[in-house]
Amino acid sequence: MMIFSNLLLAFKLIRSYDHYYNEKEANVMLREANNELFVRDLDLLSQDVEIPVSIFKKDIPANSSCLIFIYSGEECDKCIFEDISILKEKFARLGTNNLIILPVFEDSRNIEIQLNANLDGLKYFRLDPNSVKLPTYEGSTVRFFAILSPTGKIRLTFFPDIVDRKRTRAYLDFVIENIFE
Repeated sequence: MMIFSNLLLAFKLIRSYDHYYNEKEANVMLREANNELFVRDLDLLSQDVEIPVSIFKKDIPANSSCLIFIYSGEECDKCIFEDISILKEKFARLGTNNLIILPVFEDSRNIEIQLNANLDGLKYFRLDPNSVKLPTYEGSTVRFFAILSPTGKIRLTFFPDIVDRKRTRAYLDFVIENIFE
C-alpha cells in the first residue's frame, strides 16, 4: 500500500512539474513577444507622421476630440477588417460621431466601391498616398489608432497587433472611458 501511495505521489509531482514548466515557458514566450512589441512601438512612435487634417477638419466635432484609424492598402485585409469589426463593436453603444476612418489608397472607382462596402455606416475620408507620411516597420506601413484633437494634434497613438487583439480592445476601452464618456 505504501509503495502505491509513493508512486501516486511521484506521478502527481511529475505532472505538477510538467504543468509548472509549461506555464513558465508560455510566460517567457509572452514576455519576449511583449518586449518585441514594445521595441516596435517605440520605433514607430519615434517616426514623423503627416496627415492632411485640413481634408476632414470640418468633420471633427467642435470642441471635442475624435478617434482616427488610419491604414493603407499595403496592409493585410484580415488585420484591417478585424480592427474595423472591433471598432464597430466598441462604438456601437457610443455612436460613431467621434470616429473617423482614414484609408490611404489611390483614387479609383473600384477603391471607392470597396471602401463604401467595407466601411458602411462609418465616417471615412480616403487619403491619397502622396499626401500622407505613415510610420513604417520592416519596410511596410503600419496602421494605427490615435486621438485627434480639434486643433489637429495627434496623441495617444496605438499600433494594433494581429496576434494580440486584447491590446486593441483594452486601448479602445481606455479611449472610450477616458475621452468620450
